[in-house]
Formats: sequence, structure tokens, C-alpha cells
Amino acid sequence: MLGINNKNICKFHIKILNLYLGTVDKLHAAHRFYEKYGFSRISEKELSADFHKCPLDTLFFKITSNELRERIYDE
Repeated sequence: MLGINNKNICKFHIKILNLYLGTVDKLHAAHRFYEKYGFSRISEKELSADFHKCPLDTLFFKITSNELRERIYDE
């Protein structure tokens, strides 16, 4: 039986710089929720090149990891 200890546990750290969200125009409550928690509305042209856009998405939001961290730890 394989035991779990410090020798066989690996930790992976991924640095996320920006978080992007896409949504549709009609979901006004979602827009308010995103903005309430610090997301800024951006244009489609401002999306990260590796953002996988849903064909239905018409509005986009972004927050930096630093802004998100501040929001989490300030509450």
C-alpha cells in the first residue's frame, strides 16, 4: 500500500496573471455580479490570444490576479 507523505507529494504552481470571462448580453445579473467583484468590461479585441471564446459570447470581462487577490483578502 502506498502511503502519502512529503516524499511522494508533488505540488504544481500555476501563475495566473489575468482571468477572463465571456457571457451573453441578456444575462444582466451576471454582468452586475462580475462588476461587483472587480471585473472590468473589455472589448473582444482585448481578450488574451489563448482565450477559448464561446460563439454565443458577446460581452467580456477581465480581472488581474493582483486585483482578485486584493478583493479576496480585503473581505
